[in-house]
Amino acid sequence: MGKNKDKLTGISSDLMEIFVADVLKKNNVSKDTTSNLSDAQKLKLKKVVEDLQSQVDEFLAGKPTQVSEEQVEEELKPLTTKKTTLRDILRNKSEE
Repeated sequence: MGKNKDKLTGISSDLMEIFVADVLKKNNVSKDTTSNLSDAQKLKLKKVVEDLQSQVDEFLAGKPTQVSEEQVEEELKPLTTKKTTLRDILRNKSEE
């Protein structure tokens, strides 16, 4: 179980780095322009990254919900009772 958590932490860290790099790239922020950022801007950026990291950690820590077979069958019931082919759907649309 510990290995899976470490893998998820590594993956979330990698995704966070990609996300931040993408945001910086979209806003034309490079290493040359980061020296022009004020200390307040750097702190805000760091806070955003930390907030996103905490959200990812909370998401990964969440328990998966248990779904019973009855709930799955109940959700799928409308799909299985109505047997309509793609041809019928297209025909009905063209008639409308």
